[in-house]
Amino acid sequence: MRVDDYIDQPKDTGYRAVHVVVRRDSHLIKIQLRTARQHAWADYLEQLGARSGHDLKDGQGPEELLEYHLPGASIMTMQEQDVDVPDSTWSYWRQLTEAVSPYLASREEG
Repeated sequence: MRVDDYIDQPKDTGYRAVHVVVRRDSHLIKIQLRTARQHAWADYLEQLGARSGHDLKDGQGPEELLEYHLPGASIMTMQEQDVDVPDSTWSYWRQLTEAVSPYLASREEG
């Protein structure tokens, strides 16, 4: 069995979950443990990546689009932990939202 804890040490993309890999009947099985918000964030990242033609979950794509997801993941984590999100984090995320609005618009159209 192998455990990869991306909650204590998130991926560079901001992805958070715990992956447990087990062997059963000579097959490797990966079990992903994440909260509902972590799951929604991961799904969102995959869908936006598919629509924009970039592998965002693996850190590939335009720098501004990759950067946009980091404060988003931090905001989600703070909200899950009932921690107040600093105004500066919200402000930075809103600035990035404007910078990536063409990518987000293409997501909404798809």
